[in-house]
Amino acid sequence: MGSKRPRPRPILHELPEAELENAMARLGERTEIEGPRGCWVTRKGLTRGYSQVSIHGWPQLGHAVSYVSERGKVPDGMELDHVDFVSKACWNPWHVEPVTHAENMARHREKKYGARKLPPIWVRQPGYSTERVRESRREQRQQGKVPS
Repeated sequence: MGSKRPRPRPILHELPEAELENAMARLGERTEIEGPRGCWVTRKGLTRGYSQVSIHGWPQLGHAVSYVSERGKVPDGMELDHVDFVSKACWNPWHVEPVTHAENMARHREKKYGARKLPPIWVRQPGYSTERVRESRREQRQQGKVPS
C-alpha cells in the first residue's frame, strides 16, 4: 500500500514564516557555499539537479522556498529562473529572478545551446504554409531531387 500524504500540497506564500524558516534551516544543514558568486549548493536531496526540501510531506524546490521566505511571493504568471549560469542546485534567493515561461525557456535554450534558438520557420516567414511545403516536396520528388 502506498503512503498517503497527510495534507494537500502547500502553497509556499501561504505558509507561516516559521515553517519556511524550518525548511531553510534543513536546506542549510546540507549546503556548501561555492564559487565567487556565493552559490548555496546542496549535494543531497536533488531532483533533476535542483535542491529540494520536504514541507508537509511534499517536495518543494529549494530556490522557490528561499525566494518566498526572503523576497516574498513570486508574481502571478511568473516562474523563477536561475540567472548568470549559476548551478541549478543553488538555492540562494538572490540568484533567481521571476520571468515569464517563454523567457525562462529562451534562457534555457541559450544556456544549453549557446545562443537563442531561432523562432520556428512559420514565425520567421509570414508566407509559410504547410501546403506549400508539401507541394514543393512533391515537385522535388517528381524531378528526382528527393527520394520518394
